[in-house]
Amino acid sequence: MLWNIIEAVNVMLEFIIVYLFHTKLFKQKYETKSYYLAAYSIGAVVLYVGGLLTSNSSILITVTFILLFLISFFLYEGTNSKKIFCSSMFIVFIITSEMLFISMMTVLKLGIPADIIEQGANRIIGMLGTKIIYFWMIYIVCNLINKKTLNIPIKHWIMIILMPCMSGIILCILFQSMTSSESISNTIYVISVSGLLYINISVFDFFETYQKKLRLSVLEQVIEIENKNYELLEKSYSDMRTLKHDIENQIEVVKSLIEQDNKNSAEMVLKNVCKKLNSAGVVCYTGESIIDSILNIKVKTASEMGINVVRCINVREFCLDKIELCRVLGNALDNAVEGCQRSGNNDPHIFIEIQQIEDKIAIEISNSSDKVDLNNLQTSKHNKSIHGIGMDSIRASVRILGGFMNYDYKNGVFFLKMVLNNKVTVQAVSAT
Repeated sequence: MLWNIIEAVNVMLEFIIVYLFHTKLFKQKYETKSYYLAAYSIGAVVLYVGGLLTSNSSILITVTFILLFLISFFLYEGTNSKKIFCSSMFIVFIITSEMLFISMMTVLKLGIPADIIEQGANRIIGMLGTKIIYFWMIYIVCNLINKKTLNIPIKHWIMIILMPCMSGIILCILFQSMTSSESISNTIYVISVSGLLYINISVFDFFETYQKKLRLSVLEQVIEIENKNYELLEKSYSDMRTLKHDIENQIEVVKSLIEQDNKNSAEMVLKNVCKKLNSAGVVCYTGESIIDSILNIKVKTASEMGINVVRCINVREFCLDKIELCRVLGNALDNAVEGCQRSGNNDPHIFIEIQQIEDKIAIEISNSSDKVDLNNLQTSKHNKSIHGIGMDSIRASVRILGGFMNYDYKNGVFFLKMVLNNKVTVQAVSAT
């Protein structure tokens, strides 16, 4: 009876990890939590009963795979190929973690593979050890897929990798000490195991908190950028209201000049009106506030420097990572502005074109520029072309967005062209 309870707890822990695995990789179809509780409970019962009926590992692995796929199929969004791939990946994690733990026990001479299969303390150690290892494997891989761990320092990566391995070794040593010495009681052993589990959970919570701080830092930057954008919008609306009154007065002046047959003065007045209209129309609108913000801020900066900015934007919807796109646009437009400054052109310009072509976003940014050595963009900061600044960052972001880029220089103009996948990249995973 006791072993039946232990096996039931083992299966419950496994399906808790399955739930975490699914929620990391898929979006839930339903808001009703009872559906998910019922589905995972039924899955646990089926696997538990299967374990009572047979000890054949191939059959149990097959049943586990079927349960994983069925739960993901009915309760989560996503393609069937992705669900099959993720279910297979989970099975690989289970098999790999068991092999790793058994290998550690064998190398340390703390047990043999048969000990983990048969009922006994080694079986419990095997359950706990393999759970810890594949829990961390799932955590690391899911966060890599979701691109949430790219900024974690190397020292923390070492902590992530060593934590499950060291926990497994300590579990084995504790068991060996308990079986060879009567001075170590079962109570002390249980406390030690509980402490190890607590440490693993605490480290997991630490990295979750670390990721939230990173996201908070990004959000603070977004808020700062959008505040600047709102200021630009307010100024633009104010300029438009002022311009409306000015145009009415200027029209009367033009009429008077035409009646006096003073066409030259009338033409000068009209040019002045056109100039005011161009300066008041600096606000971009794409439907995505953060992208509008970065474009408006950079266009305003360029306009204040006397750079003529022409925009052509035709995008129905931005589905890709907006933060990465802002990095691309921000760095590219900084390069363009500084290129114009160094061009020596009396009428510097920047041309921005953003077009949606099926599931792609095509971006072209060209600007007035002095001569650029296209083969020397990666030299030191003091010697390289101004277009090298931020180019590494642009290239990295383009790669993250699943796109490609190229650049060229012709007749005093620098061209930067990019094609990006206009797809959600936060939970992107392929089955091939």
